[in-house]
Amino acid sequence: MVWINWFLAERRRLKRTMKLFLAGIALSRDSKYIPTLRQIMGKADGEWELRKVLQALKGMTGPEARQLRLDINKRIRDTGKIGASTID
Repeated sequence: MVWINWFLAERRRLKRTMKLFLAGIALSRDSKYIPTLRQIMGKADGEWELRKVLQALKGMTGPEARQLRLDINKRIRDTGKIGASTID
């Protein structure tokens, strides 16, 4: 029981930290964080997390940022198709 409570608290802490990290990247609008955002995108397991990465990308310019936006949008579309096909 104690282990489960610790695990849930740790999970909440990590999510809160990730939100703050993405907010900091969004405020900086610095394209040097694009490789980090690409790694986060690779580990994202849901549409909500992918949308948070898109939000952090908002305001960044350049071909790498544009390509990452395209990749994230494609994954969101694919995630939606997978979710829709399992409901049928």
